Parts: sequence; structure tokens; C-alpha cells
Amino acid sequence: MVQHDRPLTLGDVARHSMTSTRQLQRVLREQETSFRQLLLRARMAHAVRLLETETQIGEIARAVGYPEASSFSKVFRSRYACTPSTWRERRRVAWPS
Repeated sequence: MVQHDRPLTLGDVARHSMTSTRQLQRVLREQETSFRQLLLRARMAHAVRLLETETQIGEIARAVGYPEASSFSKVFRSRYACTPSTWRERRRVAWPS
């Protein structure tokens, strides 16, 4: 499980993409999104993949950048209209092993 000691920033992504922060902001604006929205989508997509494993919810929360499971659950619920545990259970029912 990967855990980061500091949050990912727009500057990190710009450096990795070998562009300036300003240019990256322009591109995101042209795509009608923001770094924050992109980061949230990536975090939640990763969380959904991890929910298909036996990884505990608290570990998933930390792996996707939330120090507390409760804050992760709140964000997850606002995006998917259910808790991470409910999501996991629904997947198990829909796709039994």
C-alpha cells in the first residue's frame, strides 16, 4: 500500500509533465476542470479499485490521501451516494467470487 508523506500538488504534476504550473492551469481550464477535480476523480477511482480487495477502509482512506476513514467516507458518499462499505458489499453481491 503506497502512502505519501505529503499531498500531491499542481506543481508536482507540472514538474512531472515537464511544463509550468501556469500552462497546466490553462490546459485544465480549457478542459473545464481543475486540479482539485482531477485529483478527486483519481483518488476515488483508485479507492474503487481498492474496494475490490480485502484492504481495510482505513487503509484505503490513507492510500488515497485521507488521514481519517470518516473524511474519506464523507467524500466517497457525496460522489457515489453510498458509503465505501456499502459499495464493497454491492460489488460482492453483483460479482460473487
